[in-house]
Amino acid sequence: MISINKIFMIIILLFTINLAATDKILGSLDGTEVSALEITLPNDSQAINMGMDFFPFNPYYNGIGAFLGYQYYITKNSSWEILRATYVYSVETDVTGQLASNFGVAPKAIERLFLVLKSSYKYYLVYGKSLLADEFINHFRLGFIVGPGLALNKKIDADSNDFLLSTDFLINFGLVIEVYTSDSLLWYFEFQDCITIEEDWITHPSFTLGLKKMF
Repeated sequence: MISINKIFMIIILLFTINLAATDKILGSLDGTEVSALEITLPNDSQAINMGMDFFPFNPYYNGIGAFLGYQYYITKNSSWEILRATYVYSVETDVTGQLASNFGVAPKAIERLFLVLKSSYKYYLVYGKSLLADEFINHFRLGFIVGPGLALNKKIDADSNDFLLSTDFLINFGLVIEVYTSDSLLWYFEFQDCITIEEDWITHPSFTLGLKKMF
């Protein structure tokens, strides 16, 4: 798990980069100083998000999820993803088999993520442009994520074969980078860590690859 101190250091670094980007002396063009940095982006106020979540860090299974979400832009720099619902499909790793074959033990019931609901505040710290293959110019922005969540877990008891459900309240935080492909369409990548609000503080780190349609 990434420590909170490291996350704060990353956020402070990004904020410093953003302040540096406001410096008005950017260079010169034909002997004239360039003194403006364009960060104007389309002023849409809502978005539909869709994509895939990946949970690769659980020792007993890898999770692959499909999600759909609705996002509202409060200002140019901040937004609220009011709700994102992710259905998670899990694929077992070989840890359970190794425990059984090497040590003669195996967990009776492995708890797996089944459904994740999130509500996230996103604040964008850095705006910029990138040049791809000396031909395509793309706007991008970088920000951080924080918000509450709810996880629905499932497990099957090996002895009784009963299907059991449980819920966990979460706090999720992370980083997001968004790249515009048109005025209303974006690709984005996120890293988030969801932490359960309970005594053992279980974490669910995940990577997200998403597509956002703004309107």
